[in-house]
Amino acid sequence: MLRLEAQGIGKTFGGPWLFRGFNLSVGQGECLALTGANGSGKSTLLQILWGFQRPSEGQVQLFRDDQALPREERPFAAAFSAPYLGVPDYLTGRQILTFHFAQRPGLVSVPQMLEEVGLHKVADGAFKHYSSGQKQRIRLALALFADVQAYFLDEPCTNLDQAGIELYHRLLQPRLADSLVIIASNWDEEMRFAQRHLPVKASQA
Repeated sequence: MLRLEAQGIGKTFGGPWLFRGFNLSVGQGECLALTGANGSGKSTLLQILWGFQRPSEGQVQLFRDDQALPREERPFAAAFSAPYLGVPDYLTGRQILTFHFAQRPGLVSVPQMLEEVGLHKVADGAFKHYSSGQKQRIRLALALFADVQAYFLDEPCTNLDQAGIELYHRLLQPRLADSLVIIASNWDEEMRFAQRHLPVKASQA
């Protein structure tokens, strides 16, 4: 079983504190939404929890069966998706998924992933020629088809049309009972499954 614990998390980039004194505990089978105004630090906090950024103060630990995972292993025990996630745009959608899931186990085959996200007909086209919504579908596929038990999702419905939003719900819902899910968002459609909302704001300093 996975459990994420954060105590006294603060972040500054050399000026005023973005946020400070942030605490949370979330376990497998829970879905938590990080909310807050634009610029409040939701994305930064999500990256800290995932292990991509270091906090300026405080500690984050991901436990598996009460054993703390080293920070460098945290990104491999969890999946992350964000609209700003860098993807080699000269590769095709099929190549991106194939290379990614050669490094970590996937829940289904790459052809099935492409079929499920509705990109099988453009799978061999370069990512740079995809629409913004198609690019976001690839980014969601990279995360939500990963065979892990923790998912960190930053504004997952960015650039998606209604069909894409419904796809997001359809992919995420089966993961919820067995996974730890943290979503950074202010939009109800993205937070539909969240059991708790935790605001990120400078007043925590």
